[in-house]
Amino acid sequence: MTRRPSGSNFTVLRLTFTGLLLLAILACSDQSAPAKPSPPPPVPQSNYISAITFDWSGHKLLAPGSDNWPVTWGAQDIQYTTWGDGGGFGGTNARGRVSLGVASLQGAYPQFSPRNLWGGHKSDVAANVDGKSYALLMVDGTLYMWVSPKSGSDNYKYTRLHYSADKGRSWHMANWRFEAADDLALPAFLQFGANYSAARDDYVYIYFVSPQRDDELGIQVPGRIYLARVKRAELLQRSAYEFFSGMGDSNRPEWAAELDRKQAVFQDSAGVGWTLSVSYNAGIGRYLLATEHGESFKSRLGLFEAQEPWGPWHTVYYGTFGENEVQRSVFYYNFSNRWGSRRDFVLLFSGIKKNDSWNAVPGSFTLRRREKVAD
Repeated sequence: MTRRPSGSNFTVLRLTFTGLLLLAILACSDQSAPAKPSPPPPVPQSNYISAITFDWSGHKLLAPGSDNWPVTWGAQDIQYTTWGDGGGFGGTNARGRVSLGVASLQGAYPQFSPRNLWGGHKSDVAANVDGKSYALLMVDGTLYMWVSPKSGSDNYKYTRLHYSADKGRSWHMANWRFEAADDLALPAFLQFGANYSAARDDYVYIYFVSPQRDDELGIQVPGRIYLARVKRAELLQRSAYEFFSGMGDSNRPEWAAELDRKQAVFQDSAGVGWTLSVSYNAGIGRYLLATEHGESFKSRLGLFEAQEPWGPWHTVYYGTFGENEVQRSVFYYNFSNRWGSRRDFVLLFSGIKKNDSWNAVPGSFTLRRREKVAD
């Protein structure tokens, strides 16, 4: 006959079991808690890309404590990337910590060599700018970077263009900026090939989130994304910028210098993230737009494709990214054009908690009309 523990002994056992159970629940809560169902996609399903798959055996995590990581393909087959907070590659949240840093990535994935150029642990040059960036682009050997102030909701206040003529080791800024009052925030450059080769024309294209809140970083509802263009030789001239203002009678995009004439090129009633990325995948001949929806910091990925930078867009994926593979805390996604080949790609992503780091995962697209895949 088994005797039941009596008195205080039983109470201690019960409390101990309860405490262990609570710890176990807390440890698993990010993965075991059911995700809220995604709303329906804002645009029709793609009739060109039928599926996207990720090879999680190739997932790579570096630079804990440093997040964001937009990437651009530069000259001499080198990629450049920027991060917020932390020490960059080889650093931690404390070791080498800077507000904003720039690094290079040389070589093929996954055997590449990262190097902190401007700020971070053992960097070539110390960083001297506070802020955050989700937009980096090399054009004709010059790096351009949009920088928003400090952290948190201050990112909505304004964004200013910075440039570097020495591959990210020193930076200068334009004498003008876009303000939240312009209904523009947290831009992203459209990425093409190495050093902006293989671009569709002589313009650089920049996407902006429409800021709908100023209290904290989060989903912007209603979700609107605007598109600007500027001649590549005139990036530093504010007067040279034009904004998409709708499709004309001949079904061609129209552009206007006046901000009050701009129209959204993408909308989602469930909101868009406060970050986004757009790149041209030459292997499949499509523009790819990635952003959040529904909830921020919850790995809610919306991935859309179009034949033109202004759309119309079609849904490739709309749901929870990396479910059962990584913690549900991702907020930013962007593709490495250097590491892509035909239908294969490498997606960089970043978030909070465990995903407050540099992350990359390879994957591939499945196409419905394979005859249009470039050789």
